[in-house]
Amino acid sequence: EKNVELINPIDSFSRHHKFAGDYGRDKKNIVSIRDHKKTDRVNFFIHIEKNNGDCTGELKGEAIFTSANTAVYKPPGEPCSLTFKFTSSSVTITEMGCGSHRGIDCLFDGSFPKKKQSKLKKALKK
Repeated sequence: EKNVELINPIDSFSRHHKFAGDYGRDKKNIVSIRDHKKTDRVNFFIHIEKNNGDCTGELKGEAIFTSANTAVYKPPGEPCSLTFKFTSSSVTITEMGCGSHRGIDCLFDGSFPKKKQSKLKKALKK
């Protein structure tokens, strides 16, 4: 069960926002950012795996931009919040209180480099 292929539920969403794309350290630790209907927001999907798959976490939602390069996820009535700080080549995530979405030692915190979009996906996008 630990070698199951990871499926990104928002992979087919459009990528026109300047920070839209895939970020990650490897195939098991990814952050996907995609367009949202509202221009001040982005959709996201995060999947993390640590300790050879013994510790995992996933979260999907929408983040609202609070400045030119910072977006925040804070659903009403839930203690979980994420701050996304974007640069042209990476995203850094800071988490507060998201333990119900991940294992105890699998924080969403970290910096994730932006991956280059494959030529096939670029061709399909046109």
